[in-house]
Amino acid sequence: MRANVAIRVAGQIRSLLERERKPLAVAFFVQAPLICVAFTVWFVAVHRGWAMQDFMAVRSGAKDVLRGASPYPAAKAVTVAKASSLVYPPFTAYVFVPFALVPYTVGACAYVALLLAAVPAALWLIGVRDWRCYGVVFLWAPLLACLRVGALGPVLVLLAAGAWRYRDRAVVAGLLLAAVISLKLFLWPLVFWPLAMRAWRASAATLGLTAAALVVPFAPLGMHVLRTYPHLLRVLDSVFGPVSFSSVALFEALGASPHAAAAGVVCLGVVLLGFLAVLAGGADGDRRAFIVALGASLLLSPIVWTHYYVLLALPLALTHPRLTRAWIIPLVLWTAPALEANGSLRLLFTGIAVAVAVSAVCLRPFGPGRSAVASAAVSGAR
Repeated sequence: MRANVAIRVAGQIRSLLERERKPLAVAFFVQAPLICVAFTVWFVAVHRGWAMQDFMAVRSGAKDVLRGASPYPAAKAVTVAKASSLVYPPFTAYVFVPFALVPYTVGACAYVALLLAAVPAALWLIGVRDWRCYGVVFLWAPLLACLRVGALGPVLVLLAAGAWRYRDRAVVAGLLLAAVISLKLFLWPLVFWPLAMRAWRASAATLGLTAAALVVPFAPLGMHVLRTYPHLLRVLDSVFGPVSFSSVALFEALGASPHAAAAGVVCLGVVLLGFLAVLAGGADGDRRAFIVALGASLLLSPIVWTHYYVLLALPLALTHPRLTRAWIIPLVLWTAPALEANGSLRLLFTGIAVAVAVSAVCLRPFGPGRSAVASAAVSGAR
């Protein structure tokens, strides 16, 4: 029901913009995004002194690995809840080493510039050329949230877009998918995309490189860090899972016990991965399997923050290279702009409904009425 409301609101906004044509379009897709981005960057730079929670934690982890020390906090709820230390795989810390080698302000400025460039670069890489799509994505609450906390979301979007663009090059696609998964573990369903497509070389490259990226960086830190890391992840899930936008949190908000909620997510995962396999063997299977893998990443993750929904730019870019009402749907997330849902049924329904609505719209097979531009975007400009 909420998904239908979101689609209707999106259609009304798009119809208004089409009637008013250029002046309102410029205001909505150029001026408004510039104002939002400028205010967000000003807020981070001036009001917070470049203090971005995720960036600070990962940069701190990078400084630790440079010294050969463990970047991880004690696996205790009270310590993990402070969210001031690295909790991602050490691969992420090594990637952030360049930002740890320069003064904090210089690194923060460079990082914000990277985040601002990553999503437009991803859209261009996939084949989006409609300037309005670039504008509307900077109006999304998830993208602005990435800027506020220094989240990796835009970088993940760019890497995943590269994996799609170069999916016929097994090693390149495998390298990019491995990087995406190793930076943020919740994207593990992407492993099943090349497997479902029977792209065996790409699958082998993805699995091999992901295993190496997840295990090898632990070697300089000591294998005891690797042995204790899974426990840290379990503590992390227990602390932040119930307050995030995860499916587990939704099931628990509906009255399910923690064990029943976890079982529900397992069942959901089986259904989604089975659905991915079925779609992969049908018409337009490559694109549709990729979209299901992205959707599964959001629905199966034990922790989902608002900024994770920036990933919705990928299915939209693949299926709607020109502005349609689908690009407007994520604006509904402004009704749930908080980083945490805190068990609110309204916020949980809003976040998950938007993700499901966008995925459902993008999963429709291309029919004879779809434009040649959309077909070109799916093929990927090579």
